[in-house]
Amino acid sequence: MKASLIYMYNANKKQIVISLLSFIFIVAVAFVSMGNYIKQESGEVRQMIIIALVFLVYMIFAALVFLQAISAFGKMTENTLFRLTPISGKKIVLAILSYAAISLMCFEVIGTIFVYSISMKVIKGTELYGMLFTESTIELDIVKQVFSSVLYVFNLSSILLVLLFTVSGVKVFSLKKKKMEYVIIFFLFLLVTKVINMIYEMLGGLAPTPAFITKLVYIDESSEANVFLYPEKLMNLYSIAFSIGIFVLFVYITGRIIDKKLEV
Repeated sequence: MKASLIYMYNANKKQIVISLLSFIFIVAVAFVSMGNYIKQESGEVRQMIIIALVFLVYMIFAALVFLQAISAFGKMTENTLFRLTPISGKKIVLAILSYAAISLMCFEVIGTIFVYSISMKVIKGTELYGMLFTESTIELDIVKQVFSSVLYVFNLSSILLVLLFTVSGVKVFSLKKKKMEYVIIFFLFLLVTKVINMIYEMLGGLAPTPAFITKLVYIDESSEANVFLYPEKLMNLYSIAFSIGIFVLFVYITGRIIDKKLEV
């Protein structure tokens, strides 16, 4: 796995440095700009625009991490010299997921620092303040924030894993038309994520969220916020076991497909 991880880093190190420095610069400019609109009548709207732009940039960089991961997956599974090495398919998958998780965690840390640093600059009593801060989040709880960030990155990594599984599964059939291949990958990805999400929600409804989980992570009860594969408000021992089990299973299956079906 180390060799695969080094390969990914060497292939994307310029993009990594540029992305991180760009995001830090944008966050710094946004932080300074937030204070300029505290006493203005249109301050709330302008602050909301700044937050929206930072969030948009964050999503763009997160999408770039996914694109880098998928690109590396294609290169490592199709490169003849790379596939002739003793590196197994499972190690390739784990290296890609590790790279993505580390990159996403870096952006998550920067974003979290930004959100907490502007708590004194967002106009209190506004809709924006209510959206960003609640009684449970206004005071920084390091333990909760760490576990919440890990859960967030695990969610995104699980989505990436499903995508890798889908791509490897479709590539087995060696479709000649690339457009058709992309369409099948897209719809199969949506289908698999929907099935996983439905099972997770079903298991999440079997029992309430244990008290120790609510003490470890921030639980957002709003239905609008649950856009991830594993919504935190449905976390219990059953759903957690399922999410971890399906993660391990997909790593194993995807690795086997690479080793047995995508041999060069």
